[in-house]
Amino acid sequence: AKAKCYEFVVFGADERATTLLEDKPYLTDVVVYPRKQMIANETLLQWMCDSYLYVGNSLSDGMPNTLLEAAGLGAFPIQSNPGGVTAEVIEDGENGLLIENAEDIPSIQKKIIFALENPEVVLKAFQHNTTEFPKRFDRAVLAPKVKALYEEIR
Repeated sequence: AKAKCYEFVVFGADERATTLLEDKPYLTDVVVYPRKQMIANETLLQWMCDSYLYVGNSLSDGMPNTLLEAAGLGAFPIQSNPGGVTAEVIEDGENGLLIENAEDIPSIQKKIIFALENPEVVLKAFQHNTTEFPKRFDRAVLAPKVKALYEEIR
């Protein structure tokens, strides 16, 4: 049986990750964009539209915009959960997978393999995320709500 081939795009990579990936000549289907390299927003959004998986891993708090964009555009999200904030939008195993320890590489590996081996979970998440994320996080929907909150605290 022929092995499946996957193309990987790594963006926002720190220097160590960039060096590690570039020093592996057998990883021919990996394109690395270092953190310092600017990527046009249209390009990033197109990658997300074309992607099966989106893996976002960080040690810092906050809700990554790229997670919201990727999930809303149909990529299956696997995202770190520092401070528990990602769990506000990703129900683990339902509409994505949560990385509880950003430094536990074997666990992250298992999550990626799970997503690749369970297309029914990915399809269910796709149907949910592409419907619900745009409703919840669209700028046109959020702007009036944010404005109303600011007016309320004045």
